[in-house]
Amino acid sequence: MTSVHGFCSDCGAVDVPLSALAVELANSQRGGSYTYTCPSCAGLVREHAGRHLAEVLVAFGAPVAGAPQAADSGTRAFDSAARVHFFAA
Repeated sequence: MTSVHGFCSDCGAVDVPLSALAVELANSQRGGSYTYTCPSCAGLVREHAGRHLAEVLVAFGAPVAGAPQAADSGTRAFDSAARVHFFAA
């Protein structure tokens, strides 16, 4: 399962399954954001994501917030045990 190495302001570094993210795509080139529930403290974490990062997360299989979940056909291009690291500057 693909996971994202995230950062919770209360818990520090956490690994979050990609399927636990909710990517919010903005209509502009400036980007969007992604949210997840911290697996340690259950707090909501929201991170800014540029348009490219948001599109990469979705390409890796992260769900888009508000979009109906399609049946998983098992044909994702990145269906491996990859770990994706994103660090905010």
